[in-house]
Amino acid sequence: MGFEIGPGFLFFSDENKTTFAIKEIIYDTSDPNEIEEREKAVMYLVTSIELYKKGKFKKSFNLLEKALSVFKTYSELSYGIGLFFVGEFYEFKEEWDNSIKNYEACYNILKKYEHKMAWDAEKRIEKIRKIMEDEK
Repeated sequence: MGFEIGPGFLFFSDENKTTFAIKEIIYDTSDPNEIEEREKAVMYLVTSIELYKKGKFKKSFNLLEKALSVFKTYSELSYGIGLFFVGEFYEFKEEWDNSIKNYEACYNILKKYEHKMAWDAEKRIEKIRKIMEDEK
């Protein structure tokens, strides 16, 4: 599992090869100032992923929080998508409770929009709960 950067897309590589279009979290507005802020937030997100890959977890998480702050300001949908990445961050660190908390928040937002990632978040929650049960 891991994150990859490609032209125009941010990929989360898992068994389903789920992809998230950056456009979806930036360009659902026509306000140029808002687009600029969202573009910055996506760069925070991309940089966060790269830092995570290099093992710089604290810096990575700080940038992830900055991205979420911007997403939350402008769009509940973008914020919900961002929460998926926070869930991933904690999942990679095997901090199961924090991961589930963020996936659940993501799911609750995205299901209102009937967004496909709500299903992904739900599956992650089930997977982590199984891991936690197996660890007991």
